[in-house]
Amino acid sequence: MLFGRPKKEEKVTDTGVVLIVDDDGDLADALKGLLELRGYTVTTANSGTAGLEVVRSTPLDAIVCDMIIKDMRGDEFFKTVTAEKPELAPKFIFSTGHSDQPRVMEFFNEADADVRILFKPFGEDELVDKVRAVTQG
Repeated sequence: MLFGRPKKEEKVTDTGVVLIVDDDGDLADALKGLLELRGYTVTTANSGTAGLEVVRSTPLDAIVCDMIIKDMRGDEFFKTVTAEKPELAPKFIFSTGHSDQPRVMEFFNEADADVRILFKPFGEDELVDKVRAVTQG
């Protein structure tokens, strides 16, 4: 099932505060709804600047960041965030539909070996598994 309610046999036991940075408002809202059904508290930001405001004002357990967002790329957002709050580096999960762009893949290859990536289109379980790994890890 894609972006729906948890299965009846699944317990909603996940917790944590998640920021989704994506300029596709419909996708961000769908991801937010899915994660909230699982027990997470979720904030969305439709640009890098808006995301930075959240990072600076809210303790976060995970950040799901698209690689192509308004006013800055995902790698620029990551570098800005981790320059201010290096402890957030392992909390990032990147999403992209642009794996064919050399700059995107160059960033992933240069990033920490533990970088988590969601290649669009991705499924509900893949998203939840990565968020859970970050928030519980």
